[in-house]
Amino acid sequence: MAETFNLVLYPQVQDGHDVDEVKQKLCATLSVDAATVDTWYATKHPTAILKDVEEATGAKYVEAIMGCGAQSNLQPSGEDKSAWSLEQMTKAEFTDFFVCPSCEHEEEYPRGEKPEQCPKCGLVIAKWEEKMKEEAEKEKIRRRLLRDQRLQGDRQSDIDAKRAELERLRKLEREIMEELGIKPPGPLWMFFEKYTLPVSFAVTVMIIAATGVMFHFVDQWLDQQAYEEKVAETPSADIENIAPVMAAAVTLQQNGNFGVVSEIADATQLMNAGGTQARAQITQAAQQMMKGVQPDAFIGVAQQMSLPAPVARVSPGEVEPAAVNLDTIGGISGLTGMTDFKPAQLDSMSPPLLEHGHEKILSVLTDKQLIKDHLNPEGPDIIVEAIDEMDGSAIVTLMSSISRDQEWDQFLLSEVKQYVLNAQTEEAGKLAERIKNPVSRIRAFGAIMEEHLINENLSELKAYNARVRLDLDKIEDPDIRARSILEVGEQLADAGSENEPYDAMDRVAALAADSEDPKEEASLAGRLAVSKLRIGDQAGAKRDLQRAMNIAGRIPDLRERISAFTTIAQRYFDVRNVTLASEILAEASVIAATRLEHEPRSLAFGELAIARAYLGDVDGAMQALRNAGTGEAEQQLIAKIAEMLMGERRYYEALAWMESLNDEVEYARLELRLSSGLFYDGRRQEALNRMEQTAPRVQRIYEHSERGLLTSQYARFFARLGRQDKADQLFEDAEEVSEQLSGRKAQVNLALIALDRARIFQLAWAKEIVREELTDTVVKDPIDAEILVTERIVQNLLPEGLIIEPPED
Repeated sequence: MAETFNLVLYPQVQDGHDVDEVKQKLCATLSVDAATVDTWYATKHPTAILKDVEEATGAKYVEAIMGCGAQSNLQPSGEDKSAWSLEQMTKAEFTDFFVCPSCEHEEEYPRGEKPEQCPKCGLVIAKWEEKMKEEAEKEKIRRRLLRDQRLQGDRQSDIDAKRAELERLRKLEREIMEELGIKPPGPLWMFFEKYTLPVSFAVTVMIIAATGVMFHFVDQWLDQQAYEEKVAETPSADIENIAPVMAAAVTLQQNGNFGVVSEIADATQLMNAGGTQARAQITQAAQQMMKGVQPDAFIGVAQQMSLPAPVARVSPGEVEPAAVNLDTIGGISGLTGMTDFKPAQLDSMSPPLLEHGHEKILSVLTDKQLIKDHLNPEGPDIIVEAIDEMDGSAIVTLMSSISRDQEWDQFLLSEVKQYVLNAQTEEAGKLAERIKNPVSRIRAFGAIMEEHLINENLSELKAYNARVRLDLDKIEDPDIRARSILEVGEQLADAGSENEPYDAMDRVAALAADSEDPKEEASLAGRLAVSKLRIGDQAGAKRDLQRAMNIAGRIPDLRERISAFTTIAQRYFDVRNVTLASEILAEASVIAATRLEHEPRSLAFGELAIARAYLGDVDGAMQALRNAGTGEAEQQLIAKIAEMLMGERRYYEALAWMESLNDEVEYARLELRLSSGLFYDGRRQEALNRMEQTAPRVQRIYEHSERGLLTSQYARFFARLGRQDKADQLFEDAEEVSEQLSGRKAQVNLALIALDRARIFQLAWAKEIVREELTDTVVKDPIDAEILVTERIVQNLLPEGLIIEPPED
């Protein structure tokens, strides 16, 4: 018979364990109640909790008990209880017995150790325990749900049983009442009996409800009667005046044109310096009216109109003020304009073309001056040539302007571009430095930068960018400066620059932010808007144009404010909002006609004429032009419009305006500009045709000095067009005319003929004129220096073979 043992539990716990926690673990492990465990620990002596068990079975129990933190061992069954000792079992070596829950593989491990996975089937013990724990939790939830469902079913069954029992008792009650001859209660009585509602209260509620319904229908009938009377009532005069305006606005909105209404309202309000406060007041009143609140308030606000007086301010020489047409058709006409504009006034309307020294000299050649007669001091003043009375410094300053030669700069620019096409960027850079006009020089630098960008010469690109910045500072007009910046940016963008034209637009935005002149800031914002539209940023363009109008609306001076809005109208035309552009100009015309005095009004209409010509409205431009000036002033404005159109490269539109000129000198001057523009835009044959058609008109010029100078200019340009025979003939004519002059006029004419010959590489002829004909030092020295500069450029910077030598005798 196998030896048996008693499983003995000692009333002590292992070190580091809490007695209460050990008791709880023993209850859970041995499946005994807490009272039994408490009795084991209530005594001071060990307790045999199992008797006569085999050693293997007892060892498992000992291991489980020790795992709970208690003290236990096995004692032989026949041994006296007093011999039981805990120390005997401390010598025994216990092991943990592992049984795989999957394949039932059995294996012993030292106490406290267990495998991470089954050595036979590879089952991961931690995952299995986690899964068992999850299954145990699910089982608890499953049991709870089943228990709750069973209890809920029991409650519902009890309720149904009670209802059935109550119904059975009521049925029996009705049967008994019928047997006894008692009438059962009706449904209404049963209702009051069930809900215990007093009858008097119910009747009162019904009466109140009926009264409320009756009053509701009576109020509706009265409101309908009042509404019908209101509809049939004749509207007031105020309502009749405002209703068509609202109807027109709603109609535009229904047709998708609400933006037009809003933009026109903003523009006209800002032009009249109305700000946004009045608009906000009208909007608030309209919102209240549409909610049915205070319609009279809206009508009162809408009636606060400041209609302009339909007459202009009285001009000098007028007895009565001229009438102003405020209708939407017909335009404004019949105003008295100025008879002559000063050069500064013309430049304020529109910046001049690229500076040309010949034209500056031409403008003073015919000036006269009154001086005292030295031979007869007591007699009347005599008329003399102003140029003869100029002192030496004035003449030197005048002659130094010839270095600003627009046609020569254009020629050098064309040669720079040719160098760039031939990949000769170094030669192109040296030649570009010789261009005097900063606008033309920036264009030359732009062509060179484009080539360096394509070739990825970043250091050279950076250097030329710095040169462009220096030249931009030399351009006084902010609009021309912005255009130059944006043109270079667009050139580089077309060449593949990732940063352009965004960097250029940022620079223009910085110029606008730094500007202290609101008119200038508004102009720059308008230019920026056009550039944004070109890259597809329609929302940005709209914001900038609105910002430009807001800035212009804050200009205190009315004349300057009208000027700013006239410029903004042209930018709206550039972004294809022709409707708003025309509306701004129309509103500006009304304001200028009714609120400005004679001179500022004439200047404003001069700008309006130029703006309408920019929009292509020829008839409107002519109408505004006649309001601005008459006689000489009208001719000046026509020339100004032609200049503006040439600057925009709209040459044949400019030509149409030039045909209205009566001044042959002005016509010839502009014709030279137009033909050179065509030629340097690559339209040589058109330029040649124009020159051949208009050359005979120069002979109509009466004043010899003007005719000689312009004939020399024609000769120079014919040579540029390849008609050297025609050029030689005209140079001879110019020299013959100059020989008929005397004094300083003759010297100036011959000096300019010499310079023109030098510009077409007839250096020997030019030097001969200087050497043989020029005797006035203040005229000779500047021309001699300029011819020397031209010679160096031709010899060192231009292609070889350009110099024309005189024929050998």
